[in-house]
Amino acid sequence: MSQETDFFKLNVKKEEMLALGIVYTSDLDAERGFTKHNLDPLRIAKEHVLPFKDTIIEILKNKDFKSIARKTNIVKTELKTKLNLEDSDPDFEFLLEKWETFYKKNGADPYCSYDKFLNIHFDGMDILPYESEKPTSIRIDDNDNFTPIDVTYLIRINPKSKTPHSFLLNVKFFNRPMRPLYYLTRYIDHCPAHNLKSGEESWYSEILTNIYEIEPGIHYENPNPFIRYKFLINRINPRKIAETYVTNHAKELKNSFEREDLFVFVRRLGYKFLKFSANQMNEEYNDWEDVRDHKQLYENIHNRILNDSFCGFKDLYKHKIIQIKIQPDNVKLREQNPREEIDRFDFDYLVTFILESKEGKGQKSFPFRIHYGITENRLSSYSIEDILSSDCLRSTVVQ
Repeated sequence: MSQETDFFKLNVKKEEMLALGIVYTSDLDAERGFTKHNLDPLRIAKEHVLPFKDTIIEILKNKDFKSIARKTNIVKTELKTKLNLEDSDPDFEFLLEKWETFYKKNGADPYCSYDKFLNIHFDGMDILPYESEKPTSIRIDDNDNFTPIDVTYLIRINPKSKTPHSFLLNVKFFNRPMRPLYYLTRYIDHCPAHNLKSGEESWYSEILTNIYEIEPGIHYENPNPFIRYKFLINRINPRKIAETYVTNHAKELKNSFEREDLFVFVRRLGYKFLKFSANQMNEEYNDWEDVRDHKQLYENIHNRILNDSFCGFKDLYKHKIIQIKIQPDNVKLREQNPREEIDRFDFDYLVTFILESKEGKGQKSFPFRIHYGITENRLSSYSIEDILSSDCLRSTVVQ
C-alpha cells in the first residue's frame, strides 16, 4: 500500500493556514480526543507542533540521519535483525551508532528508508490532531502544580506531492516555560510498522457496507473514517478484533442480563461508575485501592440497579435483548516505553444492547463504551467506561 491513503477522505470541516505552506486540518472525530481533556488542538498545533517544521527543515538541509534516527521510535529486536547484530541486548546509543554507521557505509537505511526521506526538498506540511493523553497534574505546593501535556499529531511532509511522507509526532510540553520534547512514534508505512505486502490490509480497501452480521443478533458497524484510519496505521483489522474478542464479552454480558445476574455486569463497570456510586454514598472517590472499599461501591451499584436508581440499568434485566451492535471507537498503541518489546494495544468499542420494544413505548437501547487491553494477542483487561444513552454520569463532576 502506498502512502497515498484516505487522509483527505476524513470528516474534514475546515483548513487553516498556520504559516506559508503549513496547513492545520480540522477533523471533528480527531479533535474529540483533545476536547474531552479540555485541550485546544488548534492552539497546541500553533504553539507546539508548528515549531517542529524548523527541525525537519534543518534535518533535510543537512541530511542529518542521526538526528532523525534519535527522534524515532524503534523496536530493538527488529533493528538488530536489520543490522545483522549478534543476539545481545545493546542499549539505544549502541544501536544508534551502528544504525548510523550502516547508513553512511551503504547509503541506505535498512530500517526506516530514511535515505529516501532525506533526499527530498521541504515543500510544506499538513498537521492533523491524532491523540492526547489525559493531563495529570503533580502538586508541588499549595500554590503550584506541575502539569505535563502529552499529545500526538499526524503530520504529512510535502502533502501535495505524489509521495508524501507521513509521521505521527508525539509532543510533550508543560504548564511552564520549558523546552518541548518531540518524538516520531511512526513513520507511516516504514517504521516501526513496515510497508504492507499486497493484500495484507485488504479490509481497508473493501467496499464498505455499513453493517455486517457477525452472527445472528450481533451486528458490526463500520467506524468513522478517522478511527478506521487509526486502525490502519496500527495494522489492525477492527472487524477481526470485534469478532475475536468483543463479541464473546458482549454475549457474556447479555447472558448475565438474561440470568438477572448483576455480579458479572457490575464488576465490569469502570472508573466513572465507581465515582458516581461513591457520590451517591456521599463519599469522596480517590481511586479507592482497598478491595473492601470497592466492594462497598459495587454493592451500592447492585442495590440501586435493583431499585431502579442507577442509570436506568434495571431495564436491561427486565426486557429481552433483541440485538447487539458493535462499533470500533478508538485504538491506541501503548508506547509509554518505546523500547519495550511487548505489544500492548488498547481499544474502545461501542457495544449497544437494543431491547424489545413494549406496546406503546419506544425501543430502548443501551450504548456502552467498553475498553479492552490486549497484550501479546491475549485479552488482558476490559471494563465498561461509559454509558452514552444517559446523563446519569454527567450529573456529577467526573474528571
